[in-house]
Amino acid sequence: MNKDSSYEVRSLTRDDSGPNQNGYTFLQEGERCPGTIPPLGCQISLGEMLTVMVRMENPSRKEVEEFRRMKAYGLYAGNGFPHGVLVWRFSDSLSFETPFNPRREETIRSEGVRKFLCGESNICRRLLLDEKGIVRALGILGMDWELVGLLRGIWGNPQLDWSDYEERYSRLIAGTSSQELWAKARKWPVTKHLTGSNASESDDETLQSFPCGACETKRAALASLRNALKETESREADQRRMITDLQSQVALLTKDLAGLQARIASISAGALQQEVATLKATIEEKEFHLLELEESITCRDSVAKSLEGKIDDMGRRIKWLENQLREKGISVM
Repeated sequence: MNKDSSYEVRSLTRDDSGPNQNGYTFLQEGERCPGTIPPLGCQISLGEMLTVMVRMENPSRKEVEEFRRMKAYGLYAGNGFPHGVLVWRFSDSLSFETPFNPRREETIRSEGVRKFLCGESNICRRLLLDEKGIVRALGILGMDWELVGLLRGIWGNPQLDWSDYEERYSRLIAGTSSQELWAKARKWPVTKHLTGSNASESDDETLQSFPCGACETKRAALASLRNALKETESREADQRRMITDLQSQVALLTKDLAGLQARIASISAGALQQEVATLKATIEEKEFHLLELEESITCRDSVAKSLEGKIDDMGRRIKWLENQLREKGISVM
C-alpha cells in the first residue's frame, strides 16, 4: 500500500472495540479493521451515520479506486418489495445492493437505529475490506436529503411488516441482477468525494460540508420569509401611496362640490333653472365618483391592514427561525 494514499477517518459513533481516542475508533488504510470482521459481501449498519461495509476477495487496484470514486447510489422499491433496497454504483462493472432489516437491527443496536431515524445527519461512511479484514479504502459522502427522508420514512414506518423481509429479498435477488435493480432504482449521483487527500482533513471540517437537514430547512425558510416580507412591505407601501392619491382626489372633489352647492344657493329661480339642473347633474356625477373613490379607499385600506398583519407574522417567524439557527451555532446574515 502506498503510504501517501493512506488516511484516517474518525467514526461519529463511540466504539470500544479497537484503538480509540476519547472513545472514537480510528480506521486507517492498510490496517486490519477493529472488531468483528463481517462476511464477504456488502452490508450496512446504522448509528449517527449510515455505514456501508464491503468485503471482497483480493480486490484489485482498479476496484479499490472505483470504490473510492463511487459514481452514484440508488433506492429500489417495487410493488412486491415496498421495504426497498439500497444499490451502490461504483462503476459500470462494480455495484452492490445492501439488504437491511431495521427490525432485526433494533434487536442488536436499537440505539443506532433510533439515532439515525431521529437524527439530523446525511453522512454515509463506506469501507472496503479484503478477505483478511484489511482496510483497503475509505470514503465519506453526504447523501441526498431526499433519499435520507425516504429511508427514514420506510425504516421507521410502524405499519410495514418486516417479519418475512429476508424471504422477500431472497425471491427478489433470485430473479433480478444488481444491474437490473440499478436500472429500476431511483438514483442520485455523487457530486462530491471525501476520499484520498480530501479525507485527511479533520472530521469537524470534513463533516461541516454536509449541514444538518433541519438547519438547512430552517435557513431556506428564513430566506424565503425574508423575501416574502420585502415583497409584502413593498405592496403595502404601494397601497398606502395609492390611498394618499385617492384621498387627495377626494379633497379636491369635496372642494368642488362645496363651490357648486354655494353657486346653486346663489342662483335665483326662473331663467337660470336650466343651469341649476345642469349643475345638479354635475354634482350627482361628482358625488357618484366620490362614492367610488371612498369605496376604493376602504378596499385598499383593508388590503393594507391585511398586509400589515402578514408583515407582523413574518417578522415573528423570522425571529423564531433566527433563534433556532443561533441555538445551533449557525450565523444569521
